[in-house]
Amino acid sequence: MNTFAALIVLNGYLYTARRVIHERVSAGDREAGNTLENVILVVGFVTLAIAAIAVITVAVNRRLNQIK
Repeated sequence: MNTFAALIVLNGYLYTARRVIHERVSAGDREAGNTLENVILVVGFVTLAIAAIAVITVAVNRRLNQIK
């Protein structure tokens, strides 16, 4: 996948997570504003971001080695 496209997709996921968390906290829903749930969401998205960075780094390094 193109690096730029991967970053766009990742940014979309992060925006969605922030929007959902903001909506749940703003709505005053007692169960939805659960701190543990928010922490799990954030840890999941951070894990996805780290995986995306690792994949992009490997792809760029492989491409640079091909150019050399």
